[in-house]
Amino acid sequence: MSDAGRGAGAAKPRPTIGPGKLRAVIVAGLAVILAVAGFLWINAGRDVTVTDDAYVRADKTVISPKVRGAIAAVLVTDNQPVKAGTPLIRIDPAEYDLRLSGAEGDLMAAQAAVAAANAGLKRLDAEEAL
Repeated sequence: MSDAGRGAGAAKPRPTIGPGKLRAVIVAGLAVILAVAGFLWINAGRDVTVTDDAYVRADKTVISPKVRGAIAAVLVTDNQPVKAGTPLIRIDPAEYDLRLSGAEGDLMAAQAAVAAANAGLKRLDAEEAL
């Protein structure tokens, strides 16, 4: 039973797409999608103003301590209004006390040097008087 046995009602074989044609259709579809996406990206948002160089208007004041030291406590919160003279932070007194003790020691040494120099002058005056 060759071709004569099949009869007229037999279905014809469906044409198939080869792998080369399928790959070309996929690449063409991706190219169209990318082209449309690129067009929309370039032309979208033209009526929106955007800047990378923006400024915020704000009041700010630079503060600096009269003495040096580590901050022990912050006495205000963010954006809390303060008046002149209001304490903002508490400075750890350890470094200040250490420097004060060193300065007092230097003062005592200088006073001792002055006393020794005065004693030397008195001795020279006494020697001259002889």
